Amino acid sequence: MKNSIICWAGALCLVLTTGCEQLNYAGYTGQYATWPTGSGFIEKTYDVPVFRGWPEEPYDILGYIRFNKPNIDWNDGDIKVAARQARAQGGDAIILLPKSDTHSSKLAAVYQELGIPGDRMMALVIKWKTGNPSVGKPTDAASPTR
Repeated sequence: MKNSIICWAGALCLVLTTGCEQLNYAGYTGQYATWPTGSGFIEKTYDVPVFRGWPEEPYDILGYIRFNKPNIDWNDGDIKVAARQARAQGGDAIILLPKSDTHSSKLAAVYQELGIPGDRMMALVIKWKTGNPSVGKPTDAASPTR
């Protein structure tokens, strides 16, 4: 009996201290700019493609998604929720950005332009400037052959 009470109390503490934070979307209201591009890769595709690094195609930033608290590590479920939120906001893809890195001038400049501190991971919600619907979709060349 005593062991089951301890287990239930421990489970309750775990539930109350984790999983209570929500991802929040904030729209970008600043000037449209020429945002960084590069050779980032699509990590996964959920509701929209998920980039790690700057994509090759030009884009506009619609907004960003992040937790209110800075020390939360994103898991696969969080990324999936962020992709769903991005699609709901009219986004074509998201770019996962780590906490601000003092060694990356591009990353620091983006955080500064957005007017937010780089103290937490976030996802940029982007819209392709070219309206390129093929970005993030498999091509025939990438399809496995039988």
